[in-house]
Amino acid sequence: MYVRSADKAQLHVNNIEELNKLDLRGIQGHHPKAESKKVGSIRISDGREIPIYFFSGGGYFEQVAYAEQSKTITVFVASSETADDLKSSEKAFRELVDSYLFISDDVTTPKHE
Repeated sequence: MYVRSADKAQLHVNNIEELNKLDLRGIQGHHPKAESKKVGSIRISDGREIPIYFFSGGGYFEQVAYAEQSKTITVFVASSETADDLKSSEKAFRELVDSYLFISDDVTTPKHE
Protein backbone atom coordinates (compact mmCIF):
# COMPACT_ATOMS: atom_id res chain seq x y z
CA MET A 1 0.00 0.00 0.00
CA TYR A 2 1.08 3.53 -0.64
CA VAL A 3 -0.30 7.07 -0.89
CA ARG A 4 0.74 9.73 -3.36
CA SER A 5 -0.32 13.28 -4.05
CA ALA A 6 -0.98 14.35 -7.63
CA ASP A 7 -0.77 18.04 -8.55
CA LYS A 8 -3.66 18.65 -10.98
CA ALA A 9 -2.00 21.58 -12.79
CA GLN A 10 1.32 19.75 -13.19
CA LEU A 11 -0.39 16.63 -14.60
CA HIS A 12 -2.88 18.64 -16.70
CA VAL A 13 -5.91 16.94 -15.14
CA ASN A 14 -9.03 18.62 -13.80
CA ASN A 15 -10.64 15.85 -11.81
CA ILE A 16 -10.53 12.26 -10.59
CA GLU A 17 -11.87 10.77 -13.82
CA GLU A 18 -9.09 12.40 -15.85
CA LEU A 19 -6.42 11.25 -13.40
CA ASN A 20 -7.81 7.71 -13.46
CA LYS A 21 -7.59 7.70 -17.27
CA LEU A 22 -4.03 9.05 -17.10
CA ASP A 23 -3.08 6.34 -14.58
CA LEU A 24 -4.62 3.67 -16.81
CA ARG A 25 -2.81 4.95 -19.93
CA GLY A 26 0.46 4.75 -18.01
CA ILE A 27 -0.16 1.10 -17.14
CA GLN A 28 -1.35 0.31 -20.67
CA GLY A 29 1.99 1.54 -22.00
CA HIS A 30 3.45 -1.74 -20.67
CA HIS A 31 0.27 -3.85 -20.42
CA PRO A 32 -2.15 -2.93 -23.26
CA LYS A 33 -4.97 -5.10 -21.87
CA ALA A 34 -5.05 -3.35 -18.49
CA GLU A 35 -8.45 -2.09 -17.36
CA SER A 36 -9.81 0.24 -14.70
CA LYS A 37 -13.33 -0.06 -13.36
CA LYS A 38 -15.12 2.06 -10.75
CA VAL A 39 -16.25 -0.42 -8.09
CA GLY A 40 -17.72 1.74 -5.35
CA SER A 41 -16.82 4.40 -2.85
CA ILE A 42 -15.40 4.80 0.62
CA ARG A 43 -15.94 7.42 3.31
CA ILE A 44 -12.97 9.49 4.50
CA SER A 45 -12.64 11.06 7.94
CA ASP A 46 -14.40 14.31 6.98
CA GLY A 47 -17.48 12.33 5.92
CA ARG A 48 -17.04 12.67 2.14
CA GLU A 49 -17.43 9.64 -0.10
CA ILE A 50 -14.58 9.14 -2.55
CA PRO A 51 -14.50 6.71 -5.51
CA ILE A 52 -12.67 3.39 -5.56
CA TYR A 53 -11.38 1.88 -8.80
CA PHE A 54 -10.13 -1.64 -9.51
CA PHE A 55 -7.21 -2.05 -11.92
CA SER A 56 -6.49 -5.43 -13.51
CA GLY A 57 -4.66 -6.86 -16.50
CA GLY A 58 -1.50 -4.91 -15.77
CA GLY A 59 0.53 -7.75 -14.30
CA TYR A 60 -0.94 -7.05 -10.88
CA PHE A 61 -4.22 -6.08 -9.22
CA GLU A 62 -4.85 -2.71 -7.60
CA GLN A 63 -7.55 -1.06 -5.57
CA VAL A 64 -7.25 2.73 -5.89
CA ALA A 65 -9.16 5.49 -4.08
CA TYR A 66 -8.95 9.13 -5.14
CA ALA A 67 -9.60 12.10 -2.79
CA GLU A 68 -9.89 15.38 -4.68
CA GLN A 69 -8.97 18.79 -3.31
CA SER A 70 -8.83 22.11 -5.15
CA LYS A 71 -5.19 21.79 -6.32
CA THR A 72 -4.36 18.12 -5.79
CA ILE A 73 -5.77 14.62 -5.80
CA THR A 74 -4.58 12.25 -3.11
CA VAL A 75 -4.26 8.69 -4.43
CA PHE A 76 -4.45 5.65 -2.14
CA VAL A 77 -3.21 2.39 -3.67
CA ALA A 78 -3.26 -1.24 -2.53
CA SER A 79 -1.42 -3.46 -4.99
CA SER A 80 -0.95 -7.23 -5.19
CA GLU A 81 0.11 -9.96 -7.59
CA THR A 82 -3.19 -11.83 -7.08
CA ALA A 83 -6.81 -10.76 -6.66
CA ASP A 84 -7.07 -12.96 -3.55
CA ASP A 85 -4.11 -11.26 -1.88
CA LEU A 86 -5.60 -7.87 -2.71
CA LYS A 87 -8.91 -8.90 -1.17
CA SER A 88 -7.13 -10.00 2.01
CA SER A 89 -5.69 -6.48 2.45
CA GLU A 90 -9.03 -4.70 1.93
CA LYS A 91 -9.65 -4.05 5.64
CA ALA A 92 -6.21 -2.42 6.07
CA PHE A 93 -6.76 -0.39 2.88
CA ARG A 94 -10.12 0.89 4.14
CA GLU A 95 -8.57 1.81 7.50
CA LEU A 96 -5.81 3.74 5.72
CA VAL A 97 -8.27 5.68 3.55
CA ASP A 98 -10.62 6.28 6.49
CA SER A 99 -7.76 7.89 8.46
CA TYR A 100 -7.11 10.53 5.79
CA LEU A 101 -7.84 14.15 6.65
CA PHE A 102 -6.99 16.99 4.28
CA ILE A 103 -5.87 20.07 6.20
CA SER A 104 -5.09 22.89 3.76
CA ASP A 105 -3.92 23.91 0.29
CA ASP A 106 -2.09 26.83 1.89
CA VAL A 107 1.03 25.34 3.45
CA THR A 108 3.97 27.51 4.34
CA THR A 109 7.27 26.56 5.84
CA PRO A 110 9.46 28.84 7.95
CA LYS A 111 12.57 30.29 6.37
CA HIS A 112 15.78 29.18 7.99
CA GLU A 113 18.61 31.69 8.11
